[in-house]
Amino acid sequence: MSTLSEIGQELVDEGLDDYVGLWEVAWILRRRKPSYTDDEIHEAALEILGPLLRKGLMKPGALQEKGGFRAWKLTAEESLARIDQEWRELGQDPNIGQVCWFSNTASGDVAAGKRET
Repeated sequence: MSTLSEIGQELVDEGLDDYVGLWEVAWILRRRKPSYTDDEIHEAALEILGPLLRKGLMKPGALQEKGGFRAWKLTAEESLARIDQEWRELGQDPNIGQVCWFSNTASGDVAAGKRET
């Protein structure tokens, strides 16, 4: 596996303990790249998420009312297109709960250092 971007690794690491919201990706980028425009934040987020989804480290989806997570039944490319479109429709950075959440896969847990015993 090739090295994840620093932010990508941070997201997978966080995914060990909790679901990760799309809003967190935008928030991290705003904090680290304050000079980025809205479009640059959007594009950078997709660039970070692309490898995570394509390598099967994280799955996008929705949190369920009674707990749990339901992954989208889409390919990585379809998921990225949906995220792109829904983010653009918002006209701003996603807020908590908007567009999607991410859950680590078993491979994502391994990438974050969690090993099965």
